[in-house]
Amino acid sequence: MAVKPFGDQTLADAIGRAKGCELTLRSGKTKLLNYAGQTTSEITELTKLVAALTEQITEIGKKVTGNRPPPRSDGRSPNVPSGPNRSIVCYTCGEAGHVSRRCPNNPTSISGTNPVVASVVTNTPPISTASDTQNLVQELLKQLNSANNTTTTNGQQSSLN
Repeated sequence: MAVKPFGDQTLADAIGRAKGCELTLRSGKTKLLNYAGQTTSEITELTKLVAALTEQITEIGKKVTGNRPPPRSDGRSPNVPSGPNRSIVCYTCGEAGHVSRRCPNNPTSISGTNPVVASVVTNTPPISTASDTQNLVQELLKQLNSANNTTTTNGQQSSLN
């Protein structure tokens, strides 16, 4: 560090200048200490403000979540009603408790299935009895015989024996 000569003529002038420099340095340190002290008090004040805001946020969160039921342990969502919900109104029939997609009065509303496939699957085939089968066989034989009687090949009647 280089020392700049000030051109003091006497020792008293040099001592006076040195004392002045020391006072300047001390006042600078005091200013720095005061600044640091202010920073510490500001940090303390900010910490208190953050704690107060955190407490307010926690209280607001409790008010907001106070209207919600606690999370379920069985994995079901609390937003899906388990029983009939009277606030939901069906657009198809106007009754409360279900939506039109699940309307019992709507023939195409079968929960979780395609309506076209559901109609094919839900329609049970008629149960045939022995008499129905016999009637069907007799009807087919009549049709076959009438077709044989009218069909001719090269002027001859054909038979299916």
